[in-house]
Amino acid sequence: MSCKLLKLKMYLLCSLGVLMLILAVVPKSAFAADAPQLILNTNYTEPVAGQAANTTKITFLSPVGVSGATKWQVKVGVGAFAVPAYDDDTIPDVSDYVVNADIPVDVAAGQNHLLLLATDDSGKIKAYKDITLVADYISSAATLLTVADGNYSDPEPGSAIGTTKIETLDLSRINDATKWQYKVLSSAYIPALNSILAGAIDYTVGNDIPITAGKHLILLATDADGKIKAYADITVLPAQIEPAAALLELGTHYSAPVAGLTPGTTRFVTLDRTGIAGANNWQYKVQADAFAVPPLNST
Repeated sequence: MSCKLLKLKMYLLCSLGVLMLILAVVPKSAFAADAPQLILNTNYTEPVAGQAANTTKITFLSPVGVSGATKWQVKVGVGAFAVPAYDDDTIPDVSDYVVNADIPVDVAAGQNHLLLLATDDSGKIKAYKDITLVADYISSAATLLTVADGNYSDPEPGSAIGTTKIETLDLSRINDATKWQYKVLSSAYIPALNSILAGAIDYTVGNDIPITAGKHLILLATDADGKIKAYADITVLPAQIEPAAALLELGTHYSAPVAGLTPGTTRFVTLDRTGIAGANNWQYKVQADAFAVPPLNST
């Protein structure tokens, strides 16, 4: 082999080595084409205010014309997003999205852009849109009510076991509110102004509300259509729920009935109120069917 050919071979080998090194350290997305953009009113509609406070949502999504797209993902951030590469799946902190679901927006942190992605099942991007979130796209919170406002009173035990109730309600200082509603939730909730809470129940002052201790009673002041104008999120305490009366124990509080002294009667030979707080008398009632458990302090 001539010296020139040897030098050429060495040069080509070195060049190939450098190329392989570059390919190893540079992400594949650097050589990929940009993902195409989604089309407004064909693939998506402009965001609208969400159901909960400080959220946005998209009410229409369609992958028509986007080959390979099977699901949607979103990400919210500060400032415009970099244009994603086609088939890239490395964008951090994206969330799967279904149409009409709330998307939280941290307004205080300055979040003002929504990245909408059409992807395949594995998250590879097939198309995208970077949407600027203007104020109209983000819901604001309904007014927070407190007991000090005089709009409602603290819950108190209801008339049935396992219920609470509110004995004072006043809409007079709540703009555009004409009725009360409630819903029991397992966690805190801040509704958006003029949103409608699915499953909320119309409420009349003094009515029983079934609930368990630690649950959140979401009290809503709404208009006639159920649009929320103000709200309270009340964590209900055990003392605010009607308990059942204590169960008397055979052999401790009473003895087994025995035949009475006259035909057709029965009687108790022993009765003991020891350990029963507030009890100073005995009463009875007879009926054909089993009795329901009575609430504590009922008559």
